[in-house]
Amino acid sequence: MQAREVAQVVHHAARRPLVAGLAALALGTALLAPHSAFADQRDFSVVNHSGTVITQLYVSPSASNRWGVDQLGSAVIRPGNSFTLHFTEEQAGGTCLFDLRIVAADGTSTVDSGVNLCRTATVTFS
Repeated sequence: MQAREVAQVVHHAARRPLVAGLAALALGTALLAPHSAFADQRDFSVVNHSGTVITQLYVSPSASNRWGVDQLGSAVIRPGNSFTLHFTEEQAGGTCLFDLRIVAADGTSTVDSGVNLCRTATVTFS
């Protein structure tokens, strides 16, 4: 081999690890991407525009007759703040229509039935 051919072989061999490294980096970046990059279409935020703290949030498919668990757990939504609920496919059950129940610290509760979460990104409590 001539010096020029050796230089080309070395140049091409050096590029292969670079390409493989870039591919691995791209895959790693996709796997570490924020949830919103893979968000379920039913994910939504509750915005508290009221003067009271939201202490409980229940979300249930409209076809269900049970509320299930409080989605906030030990968290609360203070006035002016928001909370984003992320669905898994198992939770969503393939439906878009949900009933929401919001309970405030003062004991009042609000029920909003038949909310199309496939078309609603934000629910405002005021």
